[in-house]
Amino acid sequence: MDLHYKVKLLREDKKISQELIAHHLGLSQSQYSRRENGEIINPTFIYRNHYAAYLISLC
Repeated sequence: MDLHYKVKLLREDKKISQELIAHHLGLSQSQYSRRENGEIINPTFIYRNHYAAYLISLC
C-alpha cells in the first residue's frame, strides 16, 4: 500500500478535512489533494514528514 493511500485512509478515519491538513502544510487544498491521490509523487518532498507528525499529533 502506497504512503499517500495510507495517509488518506488515516485522514478519513480521523474525519480530518484536506483543507485542514493542507493549511498546516502550507499548501492549497487542491495541491494537497493531488499529493494525497498520488498525482504528485516526490519522495524527497518534506510533506511526508509533516504528514506523519501532524496526523500522529491528532491521535
